[in-house]
Amino acid sequence: MPSTPSEQGLDSDNEHSHSELTQVTLSAARLDEAGACRIPAPSPVAPAATPQNDHEELEGSLRRYLEERLQLFFNRQMTQSMVLGAKVMHAEDVARRAQTKASEAEAKAEQALKESRETKALLEALLAERGLEQGHQSPKPATETRSEQRHQLPELRAAISPDIRDHYDVFGRDAAAVASLLESLSIMDGLKPRGPTGLNCLIMMLQRIYSHAMLGPDGLAKKDWFKVAEDNNPILSHAWHMFGQTRKARRTAGEARRELFESLVNTVDLANASFNELCRSELMNRTFWSQDDFRLYQPLYNMTTHKVDDLDRGKLAEASLLHLDRMNDPKLTLQNVADNAFGIFRTDGARRMFKPHKPVVVRVLYSPEKDPRHRLSVDSLHRFQLPYWRWCESSDGTGLYDTSGRNDYALIAVVRERLDEKDHDGIRTCALGGTIMSPRYDPTPGLWSLEDTIPRTYMLFFGLRADVALNETFSDISGTELRHLQAVQPTSASAQQLPETQVAQAKVPPNEGEQTPRQEIPAPGPKTPPMQSPQEELILYDATPPRPLYRNRRLSSSQHRRDTDNDESRTGNHGKGNRGHGKDRRKDGGRRRSGSP
Repeated sequence: MPSTPSEQGLDSDNEHSHSELTQVTLSAARLDEAGACRIPAPSPVAPAATPQNDHEELEGSLRRYLEERLQLFFNRQMTQSMVLGAKVMHAEDVARRAQTKASEAEAKAEQALKESRETKALLEALLAERGLEQGHQSPKPATETRSEQRHQLPELRAAISPDIRDHYDVFGRDAAAVASLLESLSIMDGLKPRGPTGLNCLIMMLQRIYSHAMLGPDGLAKKDWFKVAEDNNPILSHAWHMFGQTRKARRTAGEARRELFESLVNTVDLANASFNELCRSELMNRTFWSQDDFRLYQPLYNMTTHKVDDLDRGKLAEASLLHLDRMNDPKLTLQNVADNAFGIFRTDGARRMFKPHKPVVVRVLYSPEKDPRHRLSVDSLHRFQLPYWRWCESSDGTGLYDTSGRNDYALIAVVRERLDEKDHDGIRTCALGGTIMSPRYDPTPGLWSLEDTIPRTYMLFFGLRADVALNETFSDISGTELRHLQAVQPTSASAQQLPETQVAQAKVPPNEGEQTPRQEIPAPGPKTPPMQSPQEELILYDATPPRPLYRNRRLSSSQHRRDTDNDESRTGNHGKGNRGHGKDRRKDGGRRRSGSP
């Protein structure tokens, strides 16, 4: 059927709409392909909420909240329990440590009580022994008895343990007391009246060196080398012994001496060896004199090979012994020997540099001439100065050593060596200022001097002076003559202030990076290596002893009054003396007179 015009119009509209929709669809497809825009898909419509769903959601939220709160509470309780456990463990640890300290304190108290009982028993035995020796005498006052007991404590300690280091703090507050004991409580042989004088002199010499350089906070006895040396040389340990005069102390000293003889029976003949043989023995050279603190030279630099020569310890020790041989050269002096010992010399076909070290003790073997009229005086042998070299750089870059520095040394011991096997060695010790020390017991008695007419050989020991003034009274070794020596202050000058004649020019610089004299000298290198300044001094404990113990003890006031009354009663002027003093007091207006009665 043919369509009507109206239907034809609707069809045309539909076609037109369809064509437009097709174009829009194609355009959207093209845009979608090009990524220009995306038309979101319509979201699905959520179903409508119901009362049952709301109840389930609320119940789940409440369950989750309760679980979180329970977990938080559980964690808090666990933390508190852990903290409480840690506190309990800490308290147990503190209690355990307190118990340990209490046990240690109890053990120390028991040990102290035991030592006090032993000391009391020894004191009672000593007093009883002395009471029997003195016979029937009147009892002494309590004050005097306590004073004697106080002075007898070192001997009682010696009877308990012979080593002085077991009773005193040798590196701290007791250093001065130990120095005085080492110099005043001399050795007791314990074997026979005179005993081996060579060994006795060696021990006394070591005791003097100990009091000079081994004590105090910077003492040499704290160094590792000395501990090793004591293990290898029993003589060094034996020199620390306290030799008292009681029977117990003598017996202890005798036992220690026998142990010393037995330990060195295959090494040194202690019974018959002289001091020179013992002091210069292989044992002493290896363990003592070859140590850096006693070496006279720094490592020898071979200027031919430009290397440091390695010498064995025996040669090092012998090279550090100066020889003042006036038997062959009467013009030599102590200072000449010290000055001529350093420099560049040719030995064994090679040129070597002998550079001075700074030892704490210097040994000098002195052989006087036969004619006593031309011998050196005692004053000229009490001190000398050892050169000190300082590296300097000249304007042209040449290496120079300033040799104007000086280190002062003072006499601390003299050993008179024996003439033959029938003779005996002798020793005298003195303070740095020159005062002769008088030990309670002298194992080498006899009067002798450095100026004796009989030509002998002496070994002199000089200690490094650490700021000790030289304005004290010097005396002869025999004590027969006193001399006063005026103090001489050494002056130091730099290399720029000295003439060229006082500056020794060297072809090699000193040790590269040298901090201490122990380091080796390398081959020639930098022009200005660091060097020790002359102001750097070796820190030593000033062991100049106080007045010797147990000598010139002042009487107590009661004893002084008792002695005065006895003197006045014997002269019959007791009453007159009182009246005279009363008259003097009236004249002075009741004031006490300054003078003694």
